[in-house]
Amino acid sequence: MEKKVWIKDNEELRIEIDQLATSLERSLDTNKQLETNLQEALSSQERDSVTHWESQIAEIIEWVHGEKEARSYLHALSKKMAEELESVKQTGVTRRPSIGTWQNRRLYKQNKQQLLEAQAELQNQVTAKQDLQEEMDRLQALLQSSERKLRDSEALNKDVLEELHKAQNEKEALQKDAEMFRERSKLKDDSVGSPGSAMSFRTFLTSSGQEVSGAAAKTVATSEESLSTTSESPPPTSGQVVASKKLVLSPKKTMGKSHHFQVKTFAKPSKCNHCSSIMVGLVRQGMCCDVCHFSCHIHCADKVPSICPVSPDKMGRMSGIDPKKGVGTACEGWVKIPKPGGVKKGWVRQYAVVCDFKLFLYDPASQQEKEKCMNINIARIVDMRDDLFGVSSVERSDVIHANQKQIPSIFKVVTGTFQSAGAQTQLLVLTESGADQRKWISVLKELRKLYCQLELPDTSVFAAKEVYDAAQLEQVRLTNCAAIVDNDRVLIGTEERLFAVELSDDTVIEIEKDKKVYQVDCLPDEQLVIALSGRQKHIRLYPFSTLEGHQQESFKVSDTRNCHMFAWGSINQITYLCVALKRKIIVFELNNTKHRYKKLKELAPPKEIHWIGVYGDRLCVGYLSGFGLFSILGEGQMLKLIHSDDLSLGFVVLNPLVGLCCVELEQKGSKEYLLCFDMLGVYVDSQGRRARRQELMWPSSPNCIAHSGRHLFICSESTVDVFDVYSATWIQTMQIKKAKTLCRDGSLMLWTGGDTPKLLFIKDRKTEDIDAELVVPDGAAPSRKVKYLEKNKSKRRFSFKQPSAAATTKTDISGPINFSHIKHYGPDAVPTLVARTSEEEIFNPKGPGYPVSASRRPTASGRKVRGPNPGTRPGVEPDDNLAMARRTGSALLTENPLQQVVEDN
Repeated sequence: MEKKVWIKDNEELRIEIDQLATSLERSLDTNKQLETNLQEALSSQERDSVTHWESQIAEIIEWVHGEKEARSYLHALSKKMAEELESVKQTGVTRRPSIGTWQNRRLYKQNKQQLLEAQAELQNQVTAKQDLQEEMDRLQALLQSSERKLRDSEALNKDVLEELHKAQNEKEALQKDAEMFRERSKLKDDSVGSPGSAMSFRTFLTSSGQEVSGAAAKTVATSEESLSTTSESPPPTSGQVVASKKLVLSPKKTMGKSHHFQVKTFAKPSKCNHCSSIMVGLVRQGMCCDVCHFSCHIHCADKVPSICPVSPDKMGRMSGIDPKKGVGTACEGWVKIPKPGGVKKGWVRQYAVVCDFKLFLYDPASQQEKEKCMNINIARIVDMRDDLFGVSSVERSDVIHANQKQIPSIFKVVTGTFQSAGAQTQLLVLTESGADQRKWISVLKELRKLYCQLELPDTSVFAAKEVYDAAQLEQVRLTNCAAIVDNDRVLIGTEERLFAVELSDDTVIEIEKDKKVYQVDCLPDEQLVIALSGRQKHIRLYPFSTLEGHQQESFKVSDTRNCHMFAWGSINQITYLCVALKRKIIVFELNNTKHRYKKLKELAPPKEIHWIGVYGDRLCVGYLSGFGLFSILGEGQMLKLIHSDDLSLGFVVLNPLVGLCCVELEQKGSKEYLLCFDMLGVYVDSQGRRARRQELMWPSSPNCIAHSGRHLFICSESTVDVFDVYSATWIQTMQIKKAKTLCRDGSLMLWTGGDTPKLLFIKDRKTEDIDAELVVPDGAAPSRKVKYLEKNKSKRRFSFKQPSAAATTKTDISGPINFSHIKHYGPDAVPTLVARTSEEEIFNPKGPGYPVSASRRPTASGRKVRGPNPGTRPGVEPDDNLAMARRTGSALLTENPLQQVVEDN
């Protein structure tokens, strides 16, 4: 029975050998024909090229001879004309005709005409000589190009000859292989009973160094499958066992290769083949092997099996959650959620993925391919780690506008919201059937239960708190920027004005009106408010006294017209202001002079500026596809933070990535920089080379980016995502739609995702610095009413003045008689102040019961004051402060009770 099987296998192998021999003969005939055609083409090409070059060389030689003759003729002619001209000049100088008779005048005119004609002919000859010289230069350049082409053609011919030799060598190798095939086919009849015959043929195929393609490769694969099938039969002899062992070991030798991973951009959401989590990001989400197409995260590439391709038993989880870490994909599928107008507006289809204790919702790439492809941007994220997270089915009252048949297929997901403590928001989800609804609910509940059992650390850091909404403060709707002055006051810049708000008593003080404000910030050390405002986008400086309602002129910084952003920093207790225009940056030094600033220098980045920031004594500039560092005080060129020699960062230069933010990190004595672009973030060192292999992936396209401490805010259309820049991890997702950062540190945001825009304060829940927080009064939002105060009209201001000691000793003043608030008994008596003199009343003119703002608190108590005293300026003596108070009308507080009280009307 076995002999018949071997005979049958031998016949099949003979047929295959015949087929291979036939294909080999065909390939040999094809090679011969190609060789003949190549020789004919080369011979014809060589003949044509040689004839062409000979004719061109002959023409060039003729042109050169003609040019030499023309040059000699022109040289002789010019020499002769020069001699004639010299003789004419001499005759004209020595024998000047007299103008007495008409014959002499006629002769003079004839000689002059001949001279002009000779000069014109000489000029024509010179022009002709120049034209010949240009023609000669052109011919020489043509000759050089012809020589270069001739050398190139010779090199091409040499390459063609080398390829021909290679083809001949391949032809000889194929002939040898054919002879070996024939010899092995002759030995098949003699070795039918040998158990290692099939193995020897397979070993020959696997050990052959030649690549087989087309039908031959398919035949080899078929023969290998047949051999592996026959090897599974029980071995009758020990020799056959050895052969089967060789058959198992040979594939390991060929498959024992390492992966060839390359960073890849996936066009649709993809899962990691190692940990089964979604590879989040807009570009360069993960790595993929060029050979076996194994895809994974960048941080998972070191953990996958090194053998390529990966065997199925060593393949990672394609789905499911890791019970120890909670990492992985639990469930995914197409669902529907309500349109922005609610259920009555209809449903929109989205792809849902439950991964890493989060629910991701993706929009379809297009309406035509909604079943095939998804958009890479995450449309919505629901964090299952929320304290108020819950999932359940719905009742008829929950979805009154839904179809009755759809209710069994709908479930709701509940999470917390920032609007008030304990408030919840819900998301309705429509599945294909009731069974799918129950499956989704059970999966989400089990994952929530698993999260509670694992007791994973809470990575959330920030919480949003409402400061004002558009119903309370009308200008919130038009807010462009904001800044925190102290824990009681906020600066707000809108489309129409700049004003300050005192949160303790909800008082609004207008600083500037009829000017659009693009950016605002406060400088406590300089007692200044800096704003970018106006139609022409100028930088303006406002004294801190304007925050108290005093009328005082602002300082317009020159040369800042049409600027679009600014940044400031302190170096050696001196504040420097950097203003960015379209293609240049102007650096100013802020001082105590009359104009409060001095221009230092201008810097020129290579491209249009998108972001600037000050770190120490350096200015960081973000532009298209790059960042750079300038020295504020020193000179020198810009240091690029994308090094041209680092090939791993070449994609930044080759793609139009917009630089939105740069973060400086201190790591073990060395500096790193996180470069945040509109697609991703990369880590580099101080020389611009890659510092970390890991990159930050944005879940959605960012609208704006802000940085505070070790945290990074990524604001998109759906959420605000928080990253830890030191650990490069995504730590929190805040459910704030359409948020816009109003300041550089992201502490104030404008929320426009609801019916009423709201001004939000992003509070750090883990901070211990109480003075760094903005104290927002508690209570229901409708109960808070905002009061508007005009400058110097709504508040009573008192100016306390103290005379000098010399004036009190030299001048004798008689006692007043009709003053009810002052009793004065002469120069030796002690004056008595009848008006309020307590410390609380002096520093709180509103009276007891009103809270004292930080700017009015006495510094002698030792408590940390965030806001500076608006009545004083740094570096100015008390007498100067007194003079300043007299000019501006601001209140100046002194240590002792005063002898005279003047009430301003």
